[in-house]
Amino acid sequence: MTGRVHILGSFHFFRRRNLTADLSPHRDVDFLADSGAFSAHNSGAEVTVADYAAWLREHRTVINAAATLDVIGDPVGTARNTERLMSAVDGAVPILPVFHVSSPWRVLEQLCAAHPYVMLGGAVAVAKKERATAMLRWIVRAHQIAREHGTRLHGLGLTRPPYAESAPWYSVDSSYWTSASRTGTISLFDGRRLVNFRCGTPKAAPHARLIRSYGGNPRRAVTPGFGIVREVGPVARQDRDWMVRASIVSMRRYETWLQRRRPAVPPPTGSAVTGDGLKLYLAAGGKNDLDVLIRVSREAAAITPDRRVS
Repeated sequence: MTGRVHILGSFHFFRRRNLTADLSPHRDVDFLADSGAFSAHNSGAEVTVADYAAWLREHRTVINAAATLDVIGDPVGTARNTERLMSAVDGAVPILPVFHVSSPWRVLEQLCAAHPYVMLGGAVAVAKKERATAMLRWIVRAHQIAREHGTRLHGLGLTRPPYAESAPWYSVDSSYWTSASRTGTISLFDGRRLVNFRCGTPKAAPHARLIRSYGGNPRRAVTPGFGIVREVGPVARQDRDWMVRASIVSMRRYETWLQRRRPAVPPPTGSAVTGDGLKLYLAAGGKNDLDVLIRVSREAAAITPDRRVS
């Protein structure tokens, strides 16, 4: 397993924390920043280019790269924000432009001609199972364009199989690991694929061996109310802790598997971004997420099995 801990965190969630103090002791953390504008909008807040740029400059020593403040469905507005952000940051942190699913290919061609590292966004809402074939074609075309310019690509939220496996990404990210504690739905990597099921239901029963391989109790995992304190009492906290830990370990195992499938992808040429890909960044929604991601990711590095568990 990789020796680096890849974490995605947003300005919206970390703006009131001293990110430099939080991360300086952890030199093995590769931190990718995002504006968090979508989350901010949903909570009635606003993210401005000026505020985001000031935060990036302040914490530049612990941020490897940062996504632009994009405007979904508006490539002109996104380009304008990218130019303003790059000017305001003035090279303190590499700024990554975003190309959206709905934008014409000429926009990506222009971005790849001008930038060594580009993000592909707006795909999560359309990358459903029934659209997998179309999404794969879109991903392949994007990589063909990027390859012509030597540009590295990041897939925003494109960790769901088969997308992360389908192309030589430099990086991808996911927040799905948080679903376990929020909904009881967990995704465990068995050495070949991610297996999804709902804990606290009979659907967990066929996966007893896999649950056990992650240190879980298969009998408890099928118990109604699993992880819900108001239904099963204090033991639910232990169940929730297990779900969180197992979800992180699972994604780190999946990351290692992805890395072994293809040759390492070197860092973007001419950029201050460091580290070989593939990188799978797990999203942190705050200090608690940050701490548990660092701790469990380090533990996972020491226990990742090479064999398939079925």
